[in-house]
Amino acid sequence: MRKETFLAVGEETELTFHCVSRVVDRAFKFGEKEKAVFVKMMREYEAFCGVEVLTYCVMSNHVHLLVRVPKASERDVEVADDVFIARLSKLYKKEAVLQLDASLKRCRKNHANKAARELKQRYSYRMGDISEFMKSLKQKFSRWYNKANARTGTLWEDRYSVTMVGAGWATKVVAAYIDLNPLRAGMVADPAEYKWSGYGEAVAKGGLAKKRLHSVMTSCEGGASLGSHKAGNAAEAMHQYRMIIAEEGREESTEGSPLPGQKKSIMAKRKKGFSKEELERVLESGGKLSLAQLLRCKTRYFTAGFAIGSEVFVERMLEDIQVKTGQYTERRAKASRVRHGENATDGLFCFRKLQKCTVEGSET
Repeated sequence: MRKETFLAVGEETELTFHCVSRVVDRAFKFGEKEKAVFVKMMREYEAFCGVEVLTYCVMSNHVHLLVRVPKASERDVEVADDVFIARLSKLYKKEAVLQLDASLKRCRKNHANKAARELKQRYSYRMGDISEFMKSLKQKFSRWYNKANARTGTLWEDRYSVTMVGAGWATKVVAAYIDLNPLRAGMVADPAEYKWSGYGEAVAKGGLAKKRLHSVMTSCEGGASLGSHKAGNAAEAMHQYRMIIAEEGREESTEGSPLPGQKKSIMAKRKKGFSKEELERVLESGGKLSLAQLLRCKTRYFTAGFAIGSEVFVERMLEDIQVKTGQYTERRAKASRVRHGENATDGLFCFRKLQKCTVEGSET
């Protein structure tokens, strides 16, 4: 799906996106320094673009970002000059920002408002745009990485996946899925120990990361019957999020010997949980599966879908696309239930069948 189609849907709704980008050839190129630089650049572009990174995880060969963008009506409003200059200072050198500020003030003094708008448009077109945010962030990091490592060429795979995420329970589930990545990979014993993630940063530093997770825990979609309880303050939100992390990241015991007649390979497989292929078969057959098992596996719903959320959210996104683009009016274009346990079968729906559509930098 093209980026303008994404931005056309939900015009009066804040949209949340789960973006995943992988290093070319899935090579493990990110060490501690690279991860720290990526997070620093991510925060700079977050401030510049006016989006909110609700949580994130920078792994050794890929990154996850859960990003909320403003409503379309808010994106169309011209940013005040002082706010505009403050955002520019996050990315550009002091001298350049001062020069631009002086130019804007001259325009305002001479009542040349059109010239001022045109001057700001050279930079502001990237604000509130998920595609521009991802493209600019990845390009800047690539330039830094290539220079630091005396290399040339592509760092990232050509495409990144992007999934729209509904408010409420869906936002909480996807956030937990992202923050559980280092635990599932066996890199840490507790996600709180992984400092290059939203949860790890919130535990270690608080600040903006803690504020963003508070936003996750207060996310609530009308009519949601699951996960709709709103946390009070930031501390309560962290406690509630910790409980989600603990429950959904639950591992089977790694101690003990195989049962009588059980092969060691089967025992090891049981420890690690379901493979992606096994999980797909269970889901397609309508078998019951706990949300913990779903999150422990890297499934198609979180990284290769078009939208995930409540049935109302997914159907609304599809209707907007059908009305505004004329695409996918056939009957199969409807939300499908994500099957993951008796207590949550009414909570999450998804849609994945937009094979012909492409997002700028992605295909779904």
